[in-house]
Amino acid sequence: MRNIHEKAICLCKYAIESALFEGLGKKYDPLTMVTAAMNLAENALKHKFEIKIHPTMKVNKGEMMDCFKDMCVMLQGNNKFDLNALRRKYGKSKNHQIAKMKLILTE
Repeated sequence: MRNIHEKAICLCKYAIESALFEGLGKKYDPLTMVTAAMNLAENALKHKFEIKIHPTMKVNKGEMMDCFKDMCVMLQGNNKFDLNALRRKYGKSKNHQIAKMKLILTE
């Protein structure tokens, strides 16, 4: 259980770092990007996060879904930039080889 949780966290980090380099940080706010990355990890790894967000922090569901879609497209290889250093970083075993993982997402 701990290993799958660590893998899910690595996938979230990889998705967010890739999104920032691809320019999604200009389009979406940080909370939207975090919730989209968490949903991506939950969907890809079938692991549910048990995180409580402060009640004053609201995420627009439609915006989060748009960010989720953009992250999925980006991680499936349609990148603007060649992020080799980031892929090498997350391709190592200490990061659970997340960059080498093929994403198969369900709705």
